[in-house]
Amino acid sequence: MNMQQIILTIGLAMLLFTLGCSKHVATQTQTVRSEAPASQTESTVSKNANTLTKKADATLSAPTMTQICQSDALLLSHFPIKTLFGTPLPKACCATGVLPPDYWQCELDWPSSDAPSCSGWQEMATALSKQLKDPPIWMTKTHRKTARENQAVLLTWHQEKYGCVP
Repeated sequence: MNMQQIILTIGLAMLLFTLGCSKHVATQTQTVRSEAPASQTESTVSKNANTLTKKADATLSAPTMTQICQSDALLLSHFPIKTLFGTPLPKACCATGVLPPDYWQCELDWPSSDAPSCSGWQEMATALSKQLKDPPIWMTKTHRKTARENQAVLLTWHQEKYGCVP
């Protein structure tokens, strides 16, 4: 499966899940309305349902390819670091319309055109740790596995001062 097929599959799965959640929220709203005390107005119940729907939408929406390619943490949950390091961004990132035409990382080596700071490895590992601690719903087993493996590599590179400026 190529990257575009994977993204389309994830998007379709999320759409189907969102539709299921919308039905669930609507059902819950009706249940709450029927069980709510007389003093509680329908508008309060509707506000609560809208809040739940907005929270569900925020955690369900997968990042766009543009967001993935512009965020080291997202990039490192989608691609192995050993294929990223010292090369331009993946072709999926540099496809027409994904990033601005003058985006330097499509021409020069990732994560920077020069050797990165060694603390950068630690910062990226920390960002992955936060992402893995409370993974968003869109984050599949494959994404979590890639992120965990990249986190381990980053921590090793930080300790060994690999490919970086101390």
